[in-house]
Amino acid sequence: LEIPIATALDAAAVASEAGAVVIVNASPALTDPEHRSRLAERADVIVVNATEASEWQDAGVPHLVITRGAD
Repeated sequence: LEIPIATALDAAAVASEAGAVVIVNASPALTDPEHRSRLAERADVIVVNATEASEWQDAGVPHLVITRGAD
C-alpha cells in the first residue's frame, strides 16, 4: 500500500459501516500476512496485479480483481 496499513484499515471500517462497497487497490504488495488478512476482512474487493495475486488467493477476499499489466 502507499499509505500506512492502519490508515487503510480505519478507512475501510468507516466506509463499510456507512454501507459503502470497499474497494482497495493493494499495490504495492503487503508483505505481512496478518495485514493482508485484516484488510481482507474489511474489504469487499481487492485489486492487485498478477504478480501479487497469489499472496491474496487464501486471504478470504470476497472478490479479487487481478490486473494483467502491459503484457
